[in-house]
Amino acid sequence: MQSIAQSLAGRAAILFLLPFSLSERVDNACNAQEIFTWIKKLNLTNKFDRKISLNEVMMRGFFPEIATHKKVDRKLWCSSYITTYLERDIRNLSNIGDLSQFERFLIACAVRTGQILNISEVARDIGISVPTAKRWLSLLETAHQLYLLYPYYRNIGKRIVKSPKIYFGDTARANSGL
Repeated sequence: MQSIAQSLAGRAAILFLLPFSLSERVDNACNAQEIFTWIKKLNLTNKFDRKISLNEVMMRGFFPEIATHKKVDRKLWCSSYITTYLERDIRNLSNIGDLSQFERFLIACAVRTGQILNISEVARDIGISVPTAKRWLSLLETAHQLYLLYPYYRNIGKRIVKSPKIYFGDTARANSGL
């Protein structure tokens, strides 16, 4: 009986926490007009760094550790994050196989951030099969590392058929492999 794991059903809550939002990263209270004004000025007042450029905000991303501590090396942090979270945890969830190809897949997705996703092209570019690329994409979506933004059309048929755009959940992660 001791080897049977107890279920946490009804006794645990699972929270999905995103990285900081832009409004959390900057000093002022958020409203859409203020954010557009800040972006136009390209200088944001940051809670932690005082004045920083929009470029720096986008490169450092929105994960609390690298967003709040300027001394933290962004590339080192992102590399460690990939090693600990993605390579170990995702590898435990699914048989990834070749980790170097999986990392190339991550970079191929990062390069396409904000673009319409062509999964066949991604698979061809890094030399994996389309089913493998779809499986890895699904794993990254499940792990909340990236998300697909499907287009909106009044015609539901078009919504289903049209390809989504791909986005990483954090700009630092998307920029770290580039």
